[in-house]
Amino acid sequence: MNVRSAPPTTVFLCDDAPALRQLLRAVLEAEGGIVVVGEAGDGHGLTEAVRDAGADVVVLDVSMPRVDGLSALAELRAAGGDVGVVVLSGCEPGATASKALALGADRYLEKSAGMEQVGAAVRAVAAERRPRSYSP
Repeated sequence: MNVRSAPPTTVFLCDDAPALRQLLRAVLEAEGGIVVVGEAGDGHGLTEAVRDAGADVVVLDVSMPRVDGLSALAELRAAGGDVGVVVLSGCEPGATASKALALGADRYLEKSAGMEQVGAAVRAVAAERRPRSYSP
């Protein structure tokens, strides 16, 4: 029987800290099955960049210059599409988490979460949004 495996999960990183983007890229890609297809330092033009990159999941910081993560999230959702969003924030989780989830984030994690948790969240969101033809 010829079993078709799922394509790799494509991820777009959006955070104003280049060192954190580099760490996220290294950790996510080292796990296998995840390919980072783009990066941005703020939310300006994020919707088009994510669409052009063909990302399955966006890892999105909240506090960024020019266009913050919550504004970028609202724009992503208003544009339609089925991209997953994991909000990764250093802000106090209470109101920020509630607002991010209300705007359509699939997951909210604090930046203090371990890299394993970020990878697990990306994989879970991708699995929830993956077309059924690729489900195990």
